[in-house]
Formats: sequence, structure tokens, C-alpha cells
Amino acid sequence: MRRQLVIIGNGMAATRLAQALVERDAQRFSITLIGDEPRQAYNRIQLSPVLGAEKAASETLLLPASWYPRHNVTVRAGETVTAVDIAARTLQTTAGELGWDELVFATGSLPFLPPLPGITQPHVFAFRTLADVEGILAIDGPAVVIGGGVLGVEAAAALRRHGDSVTLLHRGSGLMEQQIDAFAGEQLQMLLAERGIRCVMESRIAAIDEHQVRLEDGRAFAASRVVLATGVQPNKRLAERSGLACARGILVDRQLATAQPGVSAIGECCEIDGQTWGLV
Repeated sequence: MRRQLVIIGNGMAATRLAQALVERDAQRFSITLIGDEPRQAYNRIQLSPVLGAEKAASETLLLPASWYPRHNVTVRAGETVTAVDIAARTLQTTAGELGWDELVFATGSLPFLPPLPGITQPHVFAFRTLADVEGILAIDGPAVVIGGGVLGVEAAAALRRHGDSVTLLHRGSGLMEQQIDAFAGEQLQMLLAERGIRCVMESRIAAIDEHQVRLEDGRAFAASRVVLATGVQPNKRLAERSGLACARGILVDRQLATAQPGVSAIGECCEIDGQTWGLV
């Protein structure tokens, strides 16, 4: 009899895990994937090409829709897990209760949203999901990207491909400081400037207004939409509520097992030996 394996998450790590388990032993588990987003799993790394109109959203799908029923994998998309009872081996979702024999947290990362005045306005977007991309593209006019890491640079370049006025605001002294040295950062800034992207280093944001972003030094930059690329943090909220040990992420060993038998965590939500892996 197949064991009931539930994976909380329907992103890249969750999908690859389901694939690997099917490839290794298709008869061992009955697999269910539960994901918040009401769509098929996609490659989150390809959000920038979608934003820049280099790819369609349909081109980012991780697997064809036919793969799941062919391998007896159930996907419950657009459904949120609200509680997990580890002792009872059950979980509660927005659609009802589900039992499990083994459970995997693959909840990924959440965008870090700095506590700025005006950050909750409808023209302010994180850059984490296809829904974010759709929201950004639905608004015309000048854009301000906050954050000069990998994701911020990609977002600014993608928006500029539409011919939009783009300003990139970065708190640090150079772009992509965690990936490249100061000289390379200067070269990157020059290349972006050649594309028409205004880069402002060491910027301290005072507030996001309806039509502009204001800095503490008094400068203001027109913005009909604002894109936040200010980092990510492991999504450990559900795990913490479930009683799992967490630090920055969900604590697991090198076999990705938590301290609770039958419960594991993979991907950006977990922490191993003090290390987490969220990049953007």
C-alpha cells in the first residue's frame, strides 16, 4: 500500500522532489502537492524574462499538465495550508482536512518588505510571483526599482526593455555587492546607464508616495509603479505554528529531516548548519 506523502508547496523544490520520487519508485508514495498560487508550477527564475516580454508565462512551466495524472500526483493549487497537527498526522487547508504519513515543507521564501511609509499602496509590488509580474505590467509609466541585488538589476533591465523610464535605488555603495566586487559593480552600473537606467547608490528612502519615491536628502523620482527587490526570508511561519524547531529557517539535518519523525523540509525554507539559500 502506498504511503501518503504531502508536500506543502508547489514551487521548484516541491516539483523536483515529486519528480525524483516518481523516478526512483513510482509505487512507493501517493503524492499530493499543495500550493497557494492558483496556477501550475513554474520556474521562478524566469520571472525577469516574462517581465521583459522575452518569454510568455506558459514557457516557464516546470512540467506539462499531463505529467501529474500520468504519475498519480495530485496538485491542489490555490489552496492554503492553515494548520498542521504533527501528532495526529493531519493538516487543515482552506478546503478541508487531509491526512498524511510523511510530510515535507517546501514553502520557499517570502519577500522581505522594508518598513517604509507607503509600502502597502496598490502600485507597490514585490517581485516574487507571476501575479506580481502581471500587476507590474498592468500599470504604464515610470518605474522605480528598490534594491540593487541580482533581482533588482534584472527587474530594472526587464522594465527598460519596454521603453519605460526606470530608476534603480540601492542602499549600498555598489550593485550586486554580494556577488561581485566594487570594480565589476561600477562596470555594471555603467552598462545599465547606457541602457537608459538611472542608478542611485547610497539612497535612503523617506517614503513611497502615490506618484513618486522620496529620499531622505529631498530628491524625488517619478513612479507610477514601484518594484521591491529587497531580499527574501525563509517562509517558516506555518512550521513555527506547527511546533517545528526554527531559527532563520526550518531546522533540518543533512538528510533534510526535522526533529519530528516523518517530517522534512527542502529548499529555501530550510536551514542546515546555520545556512539558508535564498538568493534574491
